[in-house]
Amino acid sequence: MEPIYFSEMFLASEGKSFEYKGRLVSIAGEMPVNDGDRLWVQIERIGSPILQGIHIMSRPKGVIECNGVRSKPGKPFGLWADTMPPGGIEVKMVKGCTTIRALGTSDRDRVTEWGVMNHGRAVVVETIENGFRCYCSDCEPDDDLDDLVFTVTKLC
Repeated sequence: MEPIYFSEMFLASEGKSFEYKGRLVSIAGEMPVNDGDRLWVQIERIGSPILQGIHIMSRPKGVIECNGVRSKPGKPFGLWADTMPPGGIEVKMVKGCTTIRALGTSDRDRVTEWGVMNHGRAVVVETIENGFRCYCSDCEPDDDLDDLVFTVTKLC
């Protein structure tokens, strides 16, 4: 099987979502939020031997809180499968929050001060009640989109 490089497809689409094998492929899942909203983030499945995680941030320069720790404005939190509670974790929207953005990551991705370098990651986003589910590829050059499956939902 020939390697599949989603990073090349994202370059060609100028970072916009595109259709691939009948599915809309994106860089991340997003939804509108407000200051004070509480979200539940949960990993449903891991299909990769590589350590998986979720990078979650509020755009444009929002501050979020997880386990009593606040992010720097507009910077992501890394929620890692090996340390995240099995049932999920609450993330609070603190200040300047208008959109929450979440994407999969792995210990092979390079994290920089600007965020996560894509390295061919991609997600298919499914809208669910009060949130979204992401079917993610990891940094391997394949198109299985099942290396990490997670949900982000608003708590009422």
